[in-house]
Amino acid sequence: MTSTLGAMTDISNDFDFLAGTWDVEHDRPLTDDLTGGLVGSRAAAYRLLDGGVSLDEITFPSSGSSGLSVRVFVPERGEWEIRWVSSHDGLVGPPVVGSFEDGPDGPSCRLVGDELPQDGRPTRMTYEWDRITPTSARWQQAYSFDGERTWEKNWELRFTRTADGPEPMPQDHLPKHTSDFDFLTGTWHVQHHKLRSRLTGCADWDDFESTFDARTHLNGLVSVDEGALTGVDGAPYRGMTFRTYDVAAGEWRLHWFDSRSLGWDTAPVRGRFADGVGEFVAEDRHDGVPILCRFRWTVHSPEKAGWEQAFSTDDGATWEVNWEMVETRIA
Repeated sequence: MTSTLGAMTDISNDFDFLAGTWDVEHDRPLTDDLTGGLVGSRAAAYRLLDGGVSLDEITFPSSGSSGLSVRVFVPERGEWEIRWVSSHDGLVGPPVVGSFEDGPDGPSCRLVGDELPQDGRPTRMTYEWDRITPTSARWQQAYSFDGERTWEKNWELRFTRTADGPEPMPQDHLPKHTSDFDFLTGTWHVQHHKLRSRLTGCADWDDFESTFDARTHLNGLVSVDEGALTGVDGAPYRGMTFRTYDVAAGEWRLHWFDSRSLGWDTAPVRGRFADGVGEFVAEDRHDGVPILCRFRWTVHSPEKAGWEQAFSTDDGATWEVNWEMVETRIA
């Protein structure tokens, strides 16, 4: 779905070229079949958090799989971190990191990181974007097994635009591992009830409203929502939740992104649903104090849901609820 949220100040425009829907042609030079058997591939890319996050879902229908790239811009470094989620397991892979440069042939970027070991060998990996035009782009992947002294290209994707906006990708070639967050797909009005000060004995609450858009990817393995909010200083900002389902563990990992201080959340809350209630917990710190942080989702009906956040300083023996939301479906 297209975002219903209004515009704010851009964080980055680097991946704006990718927003939309694409046909994708594959070249796998190290395989007997140069396409790697990956035919009929399509991709849809979304611009989120004022350009600070770019997300795309790409389908591999002939192999019964899809994947999702989530790109997060870190303003302090001027770099992107890109992670991959496969429909096979729902796990978030290690990042590749890099930035864009302007050259005689237009903008391009090269990102480098660790890949999971290949045949037991430590592996470095690059992603490269180049040949960027309004209607086409190229992506390449290469591996190094010798500490980046040499590189072996193993995958090239050629993108051809078919629509200016992102369109839902086919899901019928994927297994259905979970439908937990399918209820959230759509546009919602939110009534907030937020404690003014946390873990201080405060009894004063602030009430305000917001809206958010939500959708799923990889046939329910990934759930994403983006909302427009207002800070305590009155300044508007955006927040985004990125949820992934670990197929083997049968649990969700929820990452939070904030347009005011973008960066990858390394301590996601984790948990699962039971009887219409989802409970997710993580170790965290508040004002330097170790805490447990708990999110709780309650699905009341297809049109109404509730969310709350609570902190504990005694390993979960007691909890202070500091934020409550009542979500009512708009569309």
